Amino acid sequence: MSAQSAFGSIPSELFIAIVSYLSVKDIGSLSLASKSFRRLTIVQLFRNIKLNPESILAFQSGGSLSNIGSRVEQLVLDTANSGVRGPNDICTFTRSCIENTNLDAAFPNVKGIKLVFSPEMSSPSGSFLMDQRILRSTLLGFSKFSFYEKLRSLVFKVDTFGGGALDSKVRFDAKNYYRLSPENWGFVGTLGREFDDAYGYDSLGAWRDIDGNAAKLFPTSLKELGLVTPLRPRYHNFIADAIGPGILRAVIPISKNLEKLEVLAIPPFILFALAAPVAPIFPEDENVVYENVREFRLGIDTERHHERLEEAVRRVPNVEKFDLVGDGGV
Repeated sequence: MSAQSAFGSIPSELFIAIVSYLSVKDIGSLSLASKSFRRLTIVQLFRNIKLNPESILAFQSGGSLSNIGSRVEQLVLDTANSGVRGPNDICTFTRSCIENTNLDAAFPNVKGIKLVFSPEMSSPSGSFLMDQRILRSTLLGFSKFSFYEKLRSLVFKVDTFGGGALDSKVRFDAKNYYRLSPENWGFVGTLGREFDDAYGYDSLGAWRDIDGNAAKLFPTSLKELGLVTPLRPRYHNFIADAIGPGILRAVIPISKNLEKLEVLAIPPFILFALAAPVAPIFPEDENVVYENVREFRLGIDTERHHERLEEAVRRVPNVEKFDLVGDGGV
């Protein structure tokens, strides 16, 4: 077995524990043989975030792992496996993970971020609100770091309850996290009921940043966008419990910059101009065209909505690689 395959599958926290005992020379040799340095899961580093942010500090300038932080190319923020439930907890968890840290110093060459969420268990359709709040908490949080301006890839993924996403023994302690900083209440407050009532879901105004500029939510350097929800029969129902509708509407200001687009298991009635209680991602009046997308991966119920494929392809007129994903895969 090669060194790369041997180290590629071990858990991140164990990998970091091993690395912390190695010399700089040995770390350099190991990093060349393992992909684990290129992808780090922040939730593992922040397993004890309330009292112990030392894991991320070790990668900052002067830390024991600072010599290899520059090799990291992708960060994964996984709230689904952290006992986080609901949009407010996600906002607060994100704030707690990135405040009081210097990700620029720790990982100066990050090119991609993957965000994993679990929708609110009691209200699947609440993912509409999650889109708004995830955008204005997570993306605005990461945008404070300079590497965000050079980011090329963003992936949003739903890991739903019952599919191995949430450990029932783990419960995110939101009340304690709210006390992390004096600003935290105001931070979460801007994402609450007043914001949701002031802007309808189908309004581009709902996808602005705090300064009122929607374009600032996404870096202009972004080339790849992925929205992934598990392919399950319940997503064929008239319930929009998938992540993505609001995010795709929010990315409209930089849609011409995208070269790769992945949209999996978003309910088709949202994707297209059907009779639905919310605005579709591809509304005719806005005529959004992803003209520079060369790779397009679309996942829908092809048996029931095959007639909508023509409309989807029309939105990516210069696509060179088109993968159609159904319940059984590509």
